Amino acid sequence: MPNSLLEDAQALVERTRLTLHNRGLNRQSLASVREELIRLATHPELQNASAFPTVPEGQGRLYVLHEDDDGGYALYVNVCGPRVKSPPHDHTTWAVIAGVEGTELNTFYEQNADADLLARGELAVTTGKAIALMPDDIHSIDTRDEPRVVCLHTPSWCAPSAGPVQGGCLGVHRLTGTRAGRRLERRQAAVVVLEGLDRQPPLLE
Repeated sequence: MPNSLLEDAQALVERTRLTLHNRGLNRQSLASVREELIRLATHPELQNASAFPTVPEGQGRLYVLHEDDDGGYALYVNVCGPRVKSPPHDHTTWAVIAGVEGTELNTFYEQNADADLLARGELAVTTGKAIALMPDDIHSIDTRDEPRVVCLHTPSWCAPSAGPVQGGCLGVHRLTGTRAGRRLERRQAAVVVLEGLDRQPPLLE
């Protein structure tokens, strides 16, 4: 009998913990985590739209598959509606995002000596595709007109400087100036801790 989504999510987190402990945080170790997350994104339970309902335009919801008490390691299902956009931001921690359903357009930036952000590429995160971000990598997202976008995030927005919000670490650190003078802003989102995939949470208002 195949493992449940929560069992496989827990196992992936433990393998990620071991990989980063043994190999350190670098692009090569994150590439291994990225491949693991792409495989988990094909889990049959993630195809259950009733377990991860569609949300209205411009809104999103996170489902917690795993979250350390200290926010060190986490794994979420992120469901977004159409026209969900973020300004360029970094996560102040590493992050890997894999597509499950729909397409999330990621644009990547670099900051020049004058603190200007320059776009340096794009990647559509969709089924079979994922991105791996180092702590100071800068990106923005746009779901455009996609009716439903589902992605896996690890460790999502769990930065040490961000306290818990509604049961989850959701500090999004947006660049608003030079790296030395950035301002931290918090984005609110609905977080649902999965105790079973038959749980039906209310839509985010």
